[in-house]
Amino acid sequence: MHHALLRYRRHQLSESDLNLAQSLSFPQMLSIWEQQVYAMGEWLMHCKEFAALPLHDKMAIFKISCAIWRQFERTTMSIDLFGWRAVTKKLLAVSSKIVIVNDETMRYDDMSRVTGCDPSYVKSLFDPFAGRIIEEVAKTCLELAISPTEVTYILCTLVWHVEGKSVNPATLLIAESYREMISDDLHNYYMRTLKTPNYAARLIRIMSIVHCIENIYYEKSKVAEFARIFDVVNIDVSERGLFN
Repeated sequence: MHHALLRYRRHQLSESDLNLAQSLSFPQMLSIWEQQVYAMGEWLMHCKEFAALPLHDKMAIFKISCAIWRQFERTTMSIDLFGWRAVTKKLLAVSSKIVIVNDETMRYDDMSRVTGCDPSYVKSLFDPFAGRIIEEVAKTCLELAISPTEVTYILCTLVWHVEGKSVNPATLLIAESYREMISDDLHNYYMRTLKTPNYAARLIRIMSIVHCIENIYYEKSKVAEFARIFDVVNIDVSERGLFN
């Protein structure tokens, strides 16, 4: 899946060629999201276990993992591009062509399709999660000097955490088997490639990244749900809503 990730990122511009955006409109964000969704689908289909699943389960896994997968992929891509400036300057490559500085102070234009409220208020509901991604995820990745193999492991783990989701029992077994397989692959990577038999402490921090990003996404999705219930937003801004 690492080679598939390289293919996913094949159009990524270098830092010097990126366009620094001072603001983004909702149509721009939707276009970026759409391109990344298609590209992620291609990435997933490189996994033979995923490709062999029934269509219903493919779609279920795709929908529940898409947002969280893209969040981590873009975070680690930003780390590759900017190093520690991804944390200190809060640089985020939101797409292969666009970088933003400090998502907490970004201006979002043309949000009438999303909300009748002040866009800055809506944005303030979600700003804390952007800060947590930087502090809890990006910083840990940098401290570890996370490798491409570890990034791929985390991305695959995020996809195959399907317990409690609307999938067939057989798919649950496939997911469990797949996670065991990539855990064995990671063990072999530490033992044979890095020649680091005492990797327990590092693995704990790798898994803490998984737990952090899952918790952040869960809490963010609850805020999005309440925003819709109380008519703060006009559409379902969850991943499910965007698919629909």
